[in-house]
Amino acid sequence: MRSLCVVLVVLGLAGCDDDSTPAADFASADLSVSGADLASGDLAMPDLSAPDLATPDLATPDLALPDLAMPDLKTCTPNAFIQCLATDAIYCNGTGDGTTPVACGAGGCIGGGSCGQCTPSSTSCAAGVETDCDQYGRATTRNCGLGCNGAIACVTCVAGTTSCNGAADMLMTCNADGISQTVTACSLGCLAGNGDPDAGTLEFSRCAALTPSNGLTLDCNNKTSTVDLIVNANTTIDPTAGTIGGVAPASGVFSTVVQASNGLTIGVFHLRTLTVNSGFKLTVTPGANALGLVVDGSVTINGTIDLAGHLDNAKAVATGGAGSQNVNGKGVNGGSSKLVGAGGAGHATSGADSGGPSPLGKAGGAYEAVASPETNVPLSGGAPGGSVGGSNTSQGGGALQLVACGTITVGAAGLANAGGSGAPQSAIAAPSGGPGGGSGGAILVEAPVVNVSGVLAAAGGGGAGGGQTAIGQGAAGNDAASDFACTLPGSTGGLAVGTGGLGGSGACGTNGPTTGGVGTLAAGGGGSGGGGGAGGRIRINTKNNVNATVGASSISPKTASNYTTGTLTLQ
Repeated sequence: MRSLCVVLVVLGLAGCDDDSTPAADFASADLSVSGADLASGDLAMPDLSAPDLATPDLATPDLALPDLAMPDLKTCTPNAFIQCLATDAIYCNGTGDGTTPVACGAGGCIGGGSCGQCTPSSTSCAAGVETDCDQYGRATTRNCGLGCNGAIACVTCVAGTTSCNGAADMLMTCNADGISQTVTACSLGCLAGNGDPDAGTLEFSRCAALTPSNGLTLDCNNKTSTVDLIVNANTTIDPTAGTIGGVAPASGVFSTVVQASNGLTIGVFHLRTLTVNSGFKLTVTPGANALGLVVDGSVTINGTIDLAGHLDNAKAVATGGAGSQNVNGKGVNGGSSKLVGAGGAGHATSGADSGGPSPLGKAGGAYEAVASPETNVPLSGGAPGGSVGGSNTSQGGGALQLVACGTITVGAAGLANAGGSGAPQSAIAAPSGGPGGGSGGAILVEAPVVNVSGVLAAAGGGGAGGGQTAIGQGAAGNDAASDFACTLPGSTGGLAVGTGGLGGSGACGTNGPTTGGVGTLAAGGGGSGGGGGAGGRIRINTKNNVNATVGASSISPKTASNYTTGTLTLQ
């Protein structure tokens, strides 16, 4: 039993001094508690468990990639050359976090940092061939149809020649270097010529030039006028004397143009801008010349331009508008019969007949024959109506041609009036027929853009009424209306006296002139009324005949004979 004691001593257990001690004193049961004190439960893993060092405590968000994102640690300078790799040049990409290979092809990659075809980002020209070198040193070539401009580049245009950038209405003029071009905006559009600079042929493109009708001139590409006509008070303009407000304008503002087709003269004023303000009137002085206004800029009419014929009832005398005709278009004279009224003056249509009775009634006058009357070419005003016994006649409306490089606007309160005058009372003793009404004149408007919300009027005047023996002459007719509704002041014929006939109404709105009333021819009867005057002509020409905005009640008379639109002449 000695060996057991040795073992126990080694384990650190004392008290074994001989081998007589019972084995039960050292039984494993006596040591079992010690096992419990060191049991795994007392030193269990929960005290050092994974939750104490759990991944959430050191979670990836605390060291998330954005904190160490690649943009903060770029690997190279964006777009910089890195190295040659065989025939490729390797560059840093645009964001600095990778590479971009560029195939160099012929010439290969050179150590200087590019393809070896040419000097990067350069252009050269030799023997009619232009070489364009990109940023990597790669070359592309093109043949120069017009040769080289020194050693720089192909000549792209012939110095002094022009071309159009049609979409933008721009004129491109080649400069002396044969490469750069001067750009000019064309307000009326660019007219392209024929030719190809690269093929060595010339181009003759140009900014469109407005060519006014009837021989007037206006250079919209070289505007020269320095005169602004602003009507802030009632004033006059005289196309025969060449004055504004009785004063001659600066040199070069006024000129005259004689129309070859009918010999009628137009007095022309060249202005920078024209404005007629609301509540004010620009009155055109009567005379032989029609009125032409050519304007470099824009025109705004919110007041009145008055070139109508007017009747002075107190004096039984009518005055025609500027440029009205004294003979052509005149209504047929009433002749020697006191009882038969006279016909109204003609213009866009024939004037109305007098009251008769047939066949003694006198026909209205037809307007002079011209090549294209609907265009107001030639420009001509209205005419007098027929008289009774050769005296006291009405007069026609005047003639206006308004041309602008900019926009012409007739505002809601704006008016241009070229109406004919009413017919005065007959100058012979009763019973007598009435004279015929004067015809409306002419208004021609030409501009790239025209907007009319006011009124353009060229209505006819009313014929005079017939009178009865021992009672007196019939009443005078009314001047032409200046509105579409024919109420301001009206274009109705004069009232009859006794058994005389009513005067006919002048053309107005959508209506033509009307025939005078029939008088009673029996003893003691009355004379017939004069016929109403025809309406004049109103024409609007715009770019491509599409840029006119006209109100439904803005034109009077408004019939196919009186009102037309057309296209500007551009050259």
